[in-house]
Amino acid sequence: NGNCCTSVDDTMVLAYAVIMLNTDQHNQNVVKKATPMTVKASKNNLRGCNGGVDFDADKLQAVFDSIHHNEF
Repeated sequence: NGNCCTSVDDTMVLAYAVIMLNTDQHNQNVVKKATPMTVKASKNNLRGCNGGVDFDADKLQAVFDSIHHNEF
């Protein structure tokens, strides 16, 4: 998908965020004290985590949609 991350560390942050989003959206063993994460909250969690700038908003939207609709 090209160079969406500015460093290896940013790649790891994004990968971890994807794992946590998937857990939030689909793991029935997680106690739900609130509604599942929204796309806005997901993007806010990664604000400034790509070498001090934001990840591409369209790519984050596509990742969220894929996880939310269980397309992975």
